[in-house]
Parts: sequence; structure tokens; C-alpha cells
Amino acid sequence: MSENEKELELENEDDGASEEEESKPKPKLTPEQILGIKKRQFSKLAKELGVDLSKPESEKPPSENINGLGLEDMFFEIKEVHVDDRDFVKQFAKATNTTIAEAFKMDELQTVLTKRNEKRVSALAIPEGTRRGAAPARDDVDYWIAKGELPADSDLRRKVVMEKVKRAKHSGRQTGRSLLPNII
Repeated sequence: MSENEKELELENEDDGASEEEESKPKPKLTPEQILGIKKRQFSKLAKELGVDLSKPESEKPPSENINGLGLEDMFFEIKEVHVDDRDFVKQFAKATNTTIAEAFKMDELQTVLTKRNEKRVSALAIPEGTRRGAAPARDDVDYWIAKGELPADSDLRRKVVMEKVKRAKHSGRQTGRSLLPNII
């Protein structure tokens, strides 16, 4: 078939379609629908002509993942939001139907974040041990050996005596007095 014959067939098909379309009223298209139709027609024509429609690198929007961080993570890093508070900020933004940036400007969120940060800092400042650093522990065998006395607790007293005996055997010195006091 030649190109002229193809054009005649297309015109005949159009004529048949137009007769059917005349009997039915066409629905009004919204501007969005018209835009969609035009874009499809444009991309179909560009494909037939072999034209590349992809955007150059400079026109592409910024990537969601830059340096291994998403845009939200980058925002949190810039605003110095602690890792533990990030989920809270996201939930707050969702609850208030705002973006994270808009929620971050709200005084309520800033107050909560400040309190959480102060609590975190004060928890780090409190030592974990319950004993005082300078005072020796009274339930320690070395304390009672250094003091030269025996504790009132019978189990601890037994440990102190056993440690004295062990140390005397290892030191190799013999004393004239007994290491074991009258326990009975």
C-alpha cells in the first residue's frame, strides 16, 4: 500500500466515526484531561520521530537520597535534632497536618524537644554507680584487712580470715602470733 492509500483509509475511518459521534453529544473535558491528552499525543509523536524527551541532569529535581541521607534526615542533621527525637517530630507533624519544617517552627514542639534534650543531658551527667567514689566499700574484704579488724557479718568475717590466711601463705613469712583470732 502506498502512503496515499493509507491516508484515504484514515479519512474513511474518520468519516465513519464522525457520523456516530454526531448522534451522541460529546462530554466536556476538563483542562486537566485536555492537558493529559495533549501530553500523550506529544510523547507518542516524539517517540515516532525518535526524539529524546528526558530532562538533562541540570533540570532534574534534587535527588531524595544525597550522600546516603534522605531529605528528612538532612533536615534533622541541619537542625541538630537528636536521633531519638526524629520519630517524635514526624508523628507531631502528622498529627498537626503540617510538614516537618512547619512543625519545627511551632513553639509546642520546640518546648518538648528542649525538655527531652535537657532530660537526656542530665541523665548523662548522673553517675551510674551507687557507691561513692572516694569512700571504700564496707562489704569489701580488702577494706577489713586494711583496717585490721573483723566485720560483724559472719560470712564476710569468714572471707576476711580466709584471705588473711591465703596472703600469709603467699608472703612466706612466719609470724609468732596466730592469724586466726578467737572466733568462737
